[in-house]
Amino acid sequence: MGGGTDAAGAGGRRRRRLKLTLAALLLLLTLLVAPLSGPAAPPTWQTPVTLASVARLPSIHADAAGTMTAFARTGPFPNWQHATWKHVPGGQWPSTPTPLGPAGTGEAVYAGNAAGAAVFVWLNGSLLQASYRPAAGAWGPTETVADTGGPYSDIELALDDAGNVAVTWYRNTSTSTALVEVALRSVAASQWLPVDTMPPGPREVELQPDVAFEVTGDVVLVWTSLSAIPSFARLLTSSRSLAGTWSAPVELSPSG
Repeated sequence: MGGGTDAAGAGGRRRRRLKLTLAALLLLLTLLVAPLSGPAAPPTWQTPVTLASVARLPSIHADAAGTMTAFARTGPFPNWQHATWKHVPGGQWPSTPTPLGPAGTGEAVYAGNAAGAAVFVWLNGSLLQASYRPAAGAWGPTETVADTGGPYSDIELALDDAGNVAVTWYRNTSTSTALVEVALRSVAASQWLPVDTMPPGPREVELQPDVAFEVTGDVVLVWTSLSAIPSFARLLTSSRSLAGTWSAPVELSPSG
């Protein structure tokens, strides 16, 4: 009985030693092979693709599906054309762009949202005009955003996830004064609301506006306003809901 037990114990120890040896060999092989594979190579930029040989003021926009839309003014003066190029994941950039609006118009801006809706706003003489495209839809007719006489400068555009639009600009009212104006488009009403003018400061020099939507759907506007002499550019803000009115401007930065 004792001899059999010793033999069984010795056999178990040999099996354990064999398992440990095999495990050590496997670990050694792993250490030898791993450096050969090395870390994955970092991603690199693809070869550039020429979308247009003549272009100005480009911008790029992405939706939630990963579709990219490039926007630019293309072609020679004075018959340049605003246009877009669309790239879907795994696809190729098109060789021919999609023209937007009439040829020969002035400054333009473009915005898209995650759902795929888009809006295009451009200068047309003394008018500020726009076209809206719902998600998975077609571009709508030309709409007049503003007819306040222009000239319209520093146009900024925002489009929220629901498809509502806000656009702002400043307009010179004389050689030494300027006003900030803003217009909203309600997706529910499918029309632009009347243009609002922000109350001017003591110098009536309101410049550099920008606009954005909060997650609640409220619109937030910021702009600079010159204070009385000695003049400093103050940063002001105002907000509203689509159905409401603009709040009294709040100064964010002290004069100077």
